[in-house]
Amino acid sequence: MASTACCAAGVPVINEYNELGKFETINDMDCYFVGTGDKAVVVAYDIFGFNFKQVLQVCDRLAAAGFTVCCPDFFRGAPWPMEKFPPGPEDNLMEWIMSAGSFDKVNADICKVMDLLKSRGATKFGALGFCWGGFITIQLAASERFSAAGCVHAAFFSQDKELAENVMCPLIVLPAEGDPMESVKEVLDTKPFASKCVYKRFDDQIHGFVAARGDWTKPEVAAAAGEAIGLLANFFNANMCAAALECFLKRENSLELHDLPGRPVTIRHELYFLVHKKDGAQLRALRKYEWAKQEYLNKTPETRTAIRGMVFAVQTGAGLVL
Repeated sequence: MASTACCAAGVPVINEYNELGKFETINDMDCYFVGTGDKAVVVAYDIFGFNFKQVLQVCDRLAAAGFTVCCPDFFRGAPWPMEKFPPGPEDNLMEWIMSAGSFDKVNADICKVMDLLKSRGATKFGALGFCWGGFITIQLAASERFSAAGCVHAAFFSQDKELAENVMCPLIVLPAEGDPMESVKEVLDTKPFASKCVYKRFDDQIHGFVAARGDWTKPEVAAAAGEAIGLLANFFNANMCAAALECFLKRENSLELHDLPGRPVTIRHELYFLVHKKDGAQLRALRKYEWAKQEYLNKTPETRTAIRGMVFAVQTGAGLVL
């Protein structure tokens, strides 16, 4: 059944917003696409569907942070009706969720979306879910397909620990008032990637405040939603960039920059430095280094100059000036 926090939050709030992306139909499923780049985030929402402006604005803000974002209409235009909320026992909400919103069904849709995103250049994937969508994304996080996953005011349907046990990638958990978190954190603290997980409670906000239930015309709600979106963007950037670079390390661990003064410095050393620095300048450097790495592999003179500067910064401890 729906949680007390979910029912107390009420029905969605209609906000005005002109989305920046575009809608496409993939087979029989409408999808919202926005952004470019090789890091893709797939978004799942609450039981009220994908076409609420708050959800689309979250997608747009993540795209502005450097991601390709896809928000599919998993319910095919037939989400849970607002006139049946809060649901009564006779409405059989859980039966509907386990049918229209079952993990197996949604996962099949996500596989199709990921194939399409790969054909458009995506190489690393994150999953983000709100409310019911958090129930989906914590299960997606049990797959090696995803480098990171986010659960915002998630509905785990009393399966918190069981779901957390299977998680295989870093998770960010942002609950609102009355939403679960502690049991998930207790399990994830035992994982090898525990230090990469992020947790923050928003106990002054109602369930759904970052998605369809958030009244963003209220400054305090808009500010809290903005803070949550910023945490999500930083989390996905940190974990998805690091994952991409670590994959490169495995492939290119013998590549050296022989034209540098002094002893050869390996690209492996450079990437290690960038992956393990956490401040904003170093995260921005990851993108620049991706460009420099590719240009170096293409053996262009401009890149050798750029990499010399990076190596100098590493050797002197000065950091990278971007």
